Amino acid sequence: MINKIYKNIHNKYSTLFKFIFFLKYVFVIFFISIVLFLSIPYFFDFEKNDEVLKAHLLESYDLKILKYESIEYHSLPIPYLEIKNAEADFEMDYLQVNIASLKIYPRLSNFYDYKSLETNKIIFDKSRILLKDNDFKILIGYFYNLRKRLIIKNLNLE
Repeated sequence: MINKIYKNIHNKYSTLFKFIFFLKYVFVIFFISIVLFLSIPYFFDFEKNDEVLKAHLLESYDLKILKYESIEYHSLPIPYLEIKNAEADFEMDYLQVNIASLKIYPRLSNFYDYKSLETNKIIFDKSRILLKDNDFKILIGYFYNLRKRLIIKNLNLE
């Protein structure tokens, strides 16, 4: 009895089962390739290519990085680069900025090709900006004229 059911199932639905078992391998290969794509940049030394990163920030955001502590890559939830304890200034008016964590979100293909670096957004986290009396209007004008996406969290204006 069991043999008859087993033969009937395999004769009638064998092409469906073969297709489902084939899909299992396709999903495994797809998952492994995504994990490798997101984890390989952990082995890169981003501090060697910091000049390209600084040039891009200067060109796109008018932000000149003077010095920083380290550059780290994080893959989850969205891949990004984090520059810790950076000192920077806005190139147009030399406003001094101290940033505890500068997060740069480049496009996914740009982790492997630094020549055409493009960013989706950057985030200033725990930053401090030193202003003089008349620099506040300049800072507001900078943010208003900025074409790229810039997010500021925990800002201290002094």
